[in-house]
Formats: sequence, structure tokens, C-alpha cells
Amino acid sequence: MKVIINSDIIYHSQLVIDNMSKPLQTLFRACSERGHRIIIPLTTLYEFNRKQSELVPEEISKLESAYNLLDKFNIHHSRTEPSKVVKQPDLIGLINQYEVKTIVEEPTFEDFKEAHKRACLHQSPHPPSIKSDEMRDLVIWVMALRLASRDGGALLVSRDKVHTHERGDNEANHVGLVRLRSIEEVLDLFDVETPSGRLIKQLLETIWVDLLDAGLPLTPMFSLMSVSGARFIQGVHGPSLASFTFKAKTPDGKMVQALTRIDTVDGIITKATLSEITVEGKAWQEKPLPLVISTNRAFSLEPDDFQERLGALKALLEEQS
Repeated sequence: MKVIINSDIIYHSQLVIDNMSKPLQTLFRACSERGHRIIIPLTTLYEFNRKQSELVPEEISKLESAYNLLDKFNIHHSRTEPSKVVKQPDLIGLINQYEVKTIVEEPTFEDFKEAHKRACLHQSPHPPSIKSDEMRDLVIWVMALRLASRDGGALLVSRDKVHTHERGDNEANHVGLVRLRSIEEVLDLFDVETPSGRLIKQLLETIWVDLLDAGLPLTPMFSLMSVSGARFIQGVHGPSLASFTFKAKTPDGKMVQALTRIDTVDGIITKATLSEITVEGKAWQEKPLPLVISTNRAFSLEPDDFQERLGALKALLEEQS
């Protein structure tokens, strides 16, 4: 997966010397472990460099003031010329130290043309209430759509209104562009890629329409954001019971969370029981809880190479015995 990072996520109010912020370090490590690529739009790189270049003379001035203070009190010290040690950071080099593949993506001429048209006409995903043309944000939006369409999906991490506004939902869903507002949400989404997370994703996707029909405030299109506390009881055809807590998006971009139990019999999901349902941390009170949903939907699991791996392990043990 390609993880596209907007400038508001990678922004630092202080000069970056050796390392990015702790959340970004965690993100880069997680991407490295999972084989994801970091995409830095050229716009993001320019904005990061602009802010950091403004901070360089400020840090040089602080260091000069510190030397002057030591001189004032006749405190012996060795001096290094501030301009030789205070440097503008290399963003890509800082990211690459986490052994994650990083690409600076330049907008194409077609990207500029499309962004220019949308900016002038205030077309989607431009929120109607914003007066500015938001050209830079639209360039990144068009680039993200292009990359997601070309690669079968992508992830855009941004808090910007243009990138997160509901007017962009249809376009983003059509090309598989997942939009998240924070690094924490990205890390939650990565948890869905674990074996247990993938299993729960398949179960929930099977009954998503039933959850919607029951009145849960979920997006019409499947939008699982995170899974935690997963427990299973194995049956003949996959799990006979799965319990977990999941987070997903509401149609207006809020976060809904629910403690969930799914019962199955012979590969058929028979019942889903949801409790402790919250929206943005507040109790959901539209219906009495627990919410019990009866269903009758067959589910099929992605093939697992468990038997193949088990056979290989047995063969290895036999060779060593």
C-alpha cells in the first residue's frame, strides 16, 4: 500500500535535527514492517522545507545568544560557528533511516490542469463554504486519486478539509482511496491487516448491509477502521464465534465503536450482537442495547496457508530428527 502524507501531518513547529516526531517515527516503522511505501507529494516537501528554512536563522540566533551569555559571565567554552551546525533537515533522508521505501511524487501536467479546473469552479471535493481556491490541496487530491486508481488503492493521511470533506466520498471510494485524519487512525487501520483482523473484516463485510438495516450509523460502503480484543472459537467451517471491538466511520466522518459478537453455524453467520456502541466516545442511544441482529449469510474465508506451513514445519523437524 502507498501511504500519501499531507503537509499538515508532517509539519513540525520546531527545527528537526535528528528525528521526526514520535508518532511519525512509529508510522515509518509500521510501514517498514508491513512493506508499505511512503509517498511525499512534492507540495508536501516544499511546504516542509519552507517552514524548516524559516526556523534555521531562529536557531542560529538562539545559539549565538547562548554563546554571548557564556561570554558575559566569563564561562569558558569552545565555540563552533552556528551556521555550520544548524542546517535545514533532509526530509527524505530522515524517513529513509527507518528503512521504509520513500517516493517524492511530482504532479503531472494533467494533475495541475484538473486541480486548476476544480479550484476555479469549486468542484468536488472543494467544500462549498470555503472561499479560498485551495489549489495546493486540490493538486494533492488529484495526485492521490491518480495513484489509487493506478495501484488499486492508496491511503491519504490529511486533516485538510478539502481532503476529508464528504463531497469527495464517491470519488475516493471509486478508486479505493482511504482517507484518514491522523497517524493514530493509520496505525489502527494497519491492525486490520493482521490475520485476526482480516478474518473479522471478512465477517463484518458479509453482514455490513444487516448492520446498516439495523440502524447503525455506518457508511453505506464498508469502512472498517480498526479491530481490537479479538477472540475466536474454532468450528468446522471457520470460527463458530468471534468477539471483538471494531471502529468504523459514520457518514459524516465521526468514529463509531462497538463491542461485537458474531455467531456462525456451518459457515453461515446466524447472529450478530452489539453492545457498548459509542459515536465519538458518546453512548449511542438510538436503540436499546445489546442490539441483536439475526441474519442468514454464508461467509467464505480467504485461503489460509496454515496446512502448508504446518507440513513444511513437520518435514523440517523430521529432517533434523
